[in-house]
Amino acid sequence: MLLTINPDNPQQRLISRVADILKNGGLIAYPTDTYYGIGCDIMNKRAIERIYLLKQRNKNQPFFILTGSKLVPKIMLTKRKTAGIRVPANNICLTLVDALSNPVISTSATMPDGEVFHDASLIHDHFGSRLDAVIDGGPVAGMPSSVVSLEEDVPEIIREGLGDVSLFK
Repeated sequence: MLLTINPDNPQQRLISRVADILKNGGLIAYPTDTYYGIGCDIMNKRAIERIYLLKQRNKNQPFFILTGSKLVPKIMLTKRKTAGIRVPANNICLTLVDALSNPVISTSATMPDGEVFHDASLIHDHFGSRLDAVIDGGPVAGMPSSVVSLEEDVPEIIREGLGDVSLFK
C-alpha cells in the first residue's frame, strides 16, 4: 500500500492508519530527513525479526549507540549492550512516533548491495508485499545522518553528516 502523506502537515487519519499497521506488527517504509527508512514498532520482536529477514542482515549486526536499559528489547542490543536513538527532523516521523506511542526501529531502505532508494514508488515496487505500507513523503536529502556515541562521559562523534554536532565538539 502506497500512501502519500504531506511532509509539512501530515494528515492525521493517514498517520493513524500507519500507526495501526505498526501496532499490529507491520513493516513500513517512510521518509526521514536523510534517507527513506524501513521501520517497525520497537516493542514488537516478530516485526524486528521481519526487518532482519527483509534486509538479509545478521542479527549480530545492530541497527543502532547508547547503553541500553531493561526497556530496550534484547534483540536490539549489541554484545556491548548498546542501542542507538535517532530523532529525525521530519514531521512525518515525529507525528508517527507520537501516534504509535513507541519508538520505531529504523534502517535505511537499501538494496542488498547497499544502494539507497530515494523514491517511495521504487521502494514500493521493489519490496512489494514484504512491506505493509510505504509512505510517500516526497524527496529526501539522500545524505547520511550524524552519529554520536554517548556511551562514555564525553560524547564521541562517530560520523558527521546531516544534523548539527557542534554541541559535541
